[in-house]
Amino acid sequence: MPNPSPNAANAPRPSRRAIGLGRLAMSLVTLGLASTSLGAGCPADLDHDGEVSGADLTVLLAAWGPCPSVGDCPADLTLDGEVSGADLTILLAAWGACPDACASGFGWEPFGTVAPIDPTAGILGVLAFEVFDDGRGEALYAGGSFRFAGGVAARSIARWDGSAWSPVGAGLEGTVNALEVFDDGSGPALFAGGLFATSPSGPFVALAKWDGVAWNFVPGASDGSFGSITSLAVFDGGGGPALHACGSFTSLGGVAGTRGIARWNGSTWSSVGGGTTSGSPQVLHVHDQGSGSSLYLGGSSVSVPGVSSRPLLRWSGSAWSNVCPSGPGSCLSGGWGGGATSVWALASAVDPASGAPRLLAAGGFTIPGLGIAVWDGSTWSVPTSEPIYGWTRTAVTTFPGASVGNLVLAGPMSFGTTELYQGVARLSGATWAPMNKGLGLPGSIVGGVDSYPMPFAFIRYDDGSGAGERLFAGGSFLLADRATCLGVAAWNGSTWTPVGGGFSNGTGGLFPANAQALSATESKSLPGLIAAGAFVAIEEQPLPYLAGFDGTSWSAIGGGTNDTVSALLVHDDGSGPSLIVGGFFTRAGGIAANAVARWDGTRWSAYGDGIAGRVLALAMFDDGTGSALYAGGFFTSAEGSTVSSLARWRNGQWEPMPTELVVQSGASVYAPFVHALEVFDDGSGPALYVAGTFNRAGTLPVEGIAAWRNGTWSAVGTINADTSPSVRTLAVFDDGSGPALFAGGDFTSLGGVPLNRLAKWQAGAWTPVGGGASSAVLALEAVDLGDGPQLAVGGAFNGTPASRIALWDGTTWTHLDLGTNGTVTSIASLSSSAAKGGGTLATLVAGGFFSSASGEPSRGLGFWQCQDE
Repeated sequence: MPNPSPNAANAPRPSRRAIGLGRLAMSLVTLGLASTSLGAGCPADLDHDGEVSGADLTVLLAAWGPCPSVGDCPADLTLDGEVSGADLTILLAAWGACPDACASGFGWEPFGTVAPIDPTAGILGVLAFEVFDDGRGEALYAGGSFRFAGGVAARSIARWDGSAWSPVGAGLEGTVNALEVFDDGSGPALFAGGLFATSPSGPFVALAKWDGVAWNFVPGASDGSFGSITSLAVFDGGGGPALHACGSFTSLGGVAGTRGIARWNGSTWSSVGGGTTSGSPQVLHVHDQGSGSSLYLGGSSVSVPGVSSRPLLRWSGSAWSNVCPSGPGSCLSGGWGGGATSVWALASAVDPASGAPRLLAAGGFTIPGLGIAVWDGSTWSVPTSEPIYGWTRTAVTTFPGASVGNLVLAGPMSFGTTELYQGVARLSGATWAPMNKGLGLPGSIVGGVDSYPMPFAFIRYDDGSGAGERLFAGGSFLLADRATCLGVAAWNGSTWTPVGGGFSNGTGGLFPANAQALSATESKSLPGLIAAGAFVAIEEQPLPYLAGFDGTSWSAIGGGTNDTVSALLVHDDGSGPSLIVGGFFTRAGGIAANAVARWDGTRWSAYGDGIAGRVLALAMFDDGTGSALYAGGFFTSAEGSTVSSLARWRNGQWEPMPTELVVQSGASVYAPFVHALEVFDDGSGPALYVAGTFNRAGTLPVEGIAAWRNGTWSAVGTINADTSPSVRTLAVFDDGSGPALFAGGDFTSLGGVPLNRLAKWQAGAWTPVGGGASSAVLALEAVDLGDGPQLAVGGAFNGTPASRIALWDGTTWTHLDLGTNGTVTSIASLSSSAAKGGGTLATLVAGGFFSSASGEPSRGLGFWQCQDE
């Protein structure tokens, strides 16, 4: 595929300016500018024919006088709000052919380098906890896949003494999945299970031992197939306590019958009932149902000799058995989402009424309940009939005490019947309840789909800090109660607090600094580039969740907000341009403002009592009843009114749509996600196009996109299937055949038309765009970098059509050099006034979950600009 210019591929590497991005999860939305106003260094070429001539003079004279209050004013070359003699002087001085757009070609200007203090270096995950005394006093140990703990180098395992994190020896080169204390005959030691490299070029081992002085790899803990240990448990099945391990290994110690599960007595490996014959073992747990302890093995479709495939099996010490009712009935069954039935987490509890022991199982099953069940020794039951919706549960525990009535469940749960759980929930009586504001990064996007917080491990512990016993949670999350928290947090019964600065990888990870939306504006009262998201600082400068860039430096915007900003809109209501922001905040500047607020360049104002939830998209539209501000996202309430993720502000109040968007599945109805809003006229009159994940507009079947026009909904294309594809982004672009609406997302068809995640709506039909993309499309923006209008496309794709970002001119894809090494979630196009370094040509800005652009460090934000500058 061609480069942007003949020399682009060989252009000099961009300089690496030290603009470090702190804790960035930006929103990037092009606001207030048409792509045609972003000319490449020849702004007086008003008709875009490559020269300044009489035709341009005619355009300028026709626009003479004050600029309109709404819309573009390209003839205002001085940006002073009117077309006058000063603009005429500029036009005459530029008379003749426009200069070459960019002689040396375009290239990436990385936006900052990774600094040691950068807390956005990324969480790969805290996966296991254990309490152990290695001779320095009792402490909490955390294992996972990370490089730093509390800013201190600590490879994959760290020690918390109640005040600070510290390394555990030289650490382990690999991922720690499990921790367990075991006395192998030489005294108690901490064992770590996972998969570790013994040297830079040496073999891999699945089990290591920390004796308080050094790490030692356990002999025979490798099968040569890179199989890992996923769980550890100490169990005495006769003959004394032994360390039991399960995982993906095919054998340990060369001993037959040790596939999937094996026993280590401190000197040798042995079989546990012949091992597994199929399936994926995941978790071990020792539980006493009242007649002595047994070892429980959970996983996906696990089979052992003599016992058919089950998600949960019990080892008595001499024989395997199913964990099923004694009479007719079902074991745990019904795989979540049609997949294999699985158990991923186990815990012990007591019945709050009888005091009898209970086994808790969580995972991917639907019988007897959705992902959570209780075993009383003879029957499976559910702790409550109220389901929590989400994916496979990752952890389960009880707190405080050990009763089923104090059950805590974790996993990538997004919503329940009425509440937003943010990855963790507790059982309160007979209903699920959120744990304050939960864990995670609301609305974050990874790999093209909504990524919910992932807590993987729990432990109850008193760390001696004076806070008493607390519930520690570890996983891949960035927020605790919406405050910065990297991977580990503690719950005191009412609130979450970060623990010791958290964990990072130093050079990238699951959540590198990212940009989800950008705003470009030429208003004199607003910065040229506006960034918003989940960051709290940029370049060590406190800039909470909202910042402006003038081409040289960042600055605060009205004191920012107190939480994530995920949507931006510039609007001029006749009193001058103002910035409207949407997100997950409750305050803007010093005022109360729930999820939506307005900055007029001087002060903040709220929109009534606001919205209870998260706002992901904003747009102004007049449906024939007057202009209104529309807000979309994921919420069920706006100023006390019940809404379904889309509301409008007019006449001084929020109101629901006359008919709502929903996700309907059989007899059940759920709130949708609204990801994008765009105004477009397809020939039937202007309409507000709403995109997201839904399949009904009122009773009208739709497929992830619907048009709101003259007070009614209409489908976009013929609806041939009762599905709710995920449409993530919209943009209007003219590829030479006239203006059209382009849609990107994670869909493979719309209206029965095969479409690979990118589609064009024009003349009442959907058509493919350049073969589409190999993975999700998350950002679309019309740009003109000097070679004519193009559609910039960003997302999670890699190779087709390019590496996460590419340009489409209507016939051909263009690579942007090597692209980025991670997902692009937003794109903006800046005029020369906001270009980085004060360049004279238009610049494309990409934001997302990446740590480099064309191989150069670029944390979450990169500028694609002319290398002549």
